[in-house]
Amino acid sequence: MSMDISPNSAGMMQMLSRAAESSKNAAAAALASGIIAASGRPHSIEEAMDVYQNVYFTMFPAPGYGHYQAYQANKDQIVRTTHT
Repeated sequence: MSMDISPNSAGMMQMLSRAAESSKNAAAAALASGIIAASGRPHSIEEAMDVYQNVYFTMFPAPGYGHYQAYQANKDQIVRTTHT
C-alpha cells in the first residue's frame, strides 16, 4: 500500500503528525528520566509512567482528550504519591 506524500497531501500531513507526536513523547520521556535519576531512588514502572504523564501533560495539555481529562481529575493524587 503506497501513501501519497506529496506536499499538502493527507499522507504527508499524517506523517508530519506522527513525527510531531514522536518528538513530544521523546521530549517528555527524556525529562521524566532526568527527574527519576535526580530523585536518587528507584521507581516502579507505574511511578515512572506517572512521572512521564505529569511531564507530558504539563508540556502538552490536551483538554479535548479523555486521557487528559482523567489525568486532570486525579492529578493532585498522582503528584502527591509519585513525588514524595
